[in-house]
Amino acid sequence: MTATRRRQVKKSLKKAAGHNPKAWHLVVPINPNPSEIEWFGKATEDYPFACDWLGLDWLGGHMANHPELPRYYIEGSSEEIVRALIELNKEQAYLAGGLPDAIARITALTARLNELDPHYMFVLSASPVDGVKVAVIPRYPGAEKDRPIRVNAAFNFPDTDEGRAAAAALSDTVAYGTASEIAEEFVTSVTVDGIAGLDTVFNAAKLAFGSGQDQTSPIMPEIALRLTRENGAVAFQLPLKLTGRTTGLHGGQLTLSDYAGVVDVTLRLDVPTRRFTVNYHFSAPEKILPGALVPALRFLSGISSGQFVTVLFNGQPVGPPVTSTQSLPPELNGYLRLATDLDEIQRKSSIYFPMPSSLSEEEQDNILIARQLVDGETVSAEWESSKMTMPVRSLDGLRSLAEGEGQQIWARVPYVLNLEENEYPIGYVLRTHASARIPDWPTITGGAAPETDIEMTLLPGADKTVTIKLLTVEELESSGDGDRQS
Repeated sequence: MTATRRRQVKKSLKKAAGHNPKAWHLVVPINPNPSEIEWFGKATEDYPFACDWLGLDWLGGHMANHPELPRYYIEGSSEEIVRALIELNKEQAYLAGGLPDAIARITALTARLNELDPHYMFVLSASPVDGVKVAVIPRYPGAEKDRPIRVNAAFNFPDTDEGRAAAAALSDTVAYGTASEIAEEFVTSVTVDGIAGLDTVFNAAKLAFGSGQDQTSPIMPEIALRLTRENGAVAFQLPLKLTGRTTGLHGGQLTLSDYAGVVDVTLRLDVPTRRFTVNYHFSAPEKILPGALVPALRFLSGISSGQFVTVLFNGQPVGPPVTSTQSLPPELNGYLRLATDLDEIQRKSSIYFPMPSSLSEEEQDNILIARQLVDGETVSAEWESSKMTMPVRSLDGLRSLAEGEGQQIWARVPYVLNLEENEYPIGYVLRTHASARIPDWPTITGGAAPETDIEMTLLPGADKTVTIKLLTVEELESSGDGDRQS
């Protein structure tokens, strides 16, 4: 290594040290001799990170593991890529004729292409209807920068719903990097620059653009959406997780979701105007606990009521509060009330179950009653008749109900919430009939055993009121002790 090259190495090492690397590698096609090893040791000894010399032997070994590199840059394999692509184009005719071995030939050609190009992988599919489709995928992160692909295309978008939609999709792809697909009818010509032979082999057809990946730092801020009232008071805040991001000429787009996967949020930034556009999409998973739905539903309900939305990065606003013009389903608030009621019932009863998919009116009424019970309320109603089953040995205690206009009775019974043919035990309730009577005393044969169950019909007396109240753990334990002592 000459003195000039040694100065260049020291300069490069000093510059790299400014980035606080974990390691630094000198890659040169030279195997160091003893004096060069000694010089390299002294040149790197004052740096806190590991330094090593990767010479000709190292390069040779890695070149052998990546034969596509010398083929492409030294042996001129780009011409062979052109020939392979021409052969692929010829397979279109064979596919139209339905030859079964065309697939095998295309598979072999694909393998050959992937051995030749060091920057991109080719993924091909074929069918008699669609012909040969080529997907070009970067072989490694940054390949599109080392050898960028440039697409020059001409389009014709008619003034129809389909044409305007296709034009808008292409505009978003260019401006914000979003994925789009342009049908063949709107594409008049295409030239691809960057992949040898691709522009001269494939005719213009349907174009599918993948999302423009954001190559900036992978570290993203904590993102949240905050709702504020007209007086500026904070009403609600929903944290979000990043699911994707793209970038284009005018700005970028973040796709986010709440942590339950209930609300998808698209956050688009237009750099020239410095404005955010926020869109929301609600989609409840098939099986999810009601409590997991509540935060997202509360957020959407706040938006629909006209509250202001602010985007937060690491807790700091990145734009002014705005109102949403997006229409949301009118049944949203009812769904929120249902999820909230079921969440309260589950938390206070410790009985958890998925959000029901459909409910009858009776089941909805039962949920409202269960919510009142777990909130400690006493629920009142009127009754017409009731069945009671008692063992023979306990009948004497009820004989007074067969005499006069009736009297108050109570019973401690389990309370079950029935939803979609499932039973969920919420707890025990104290059920009290203000006035009850037995219109017909049952006939008991002389040989009936004391434990024999007898069914009786109860009718209301002068007062038809019945109340139920959920018993606390303490009340249950107290009544249980009393039962054992009586």
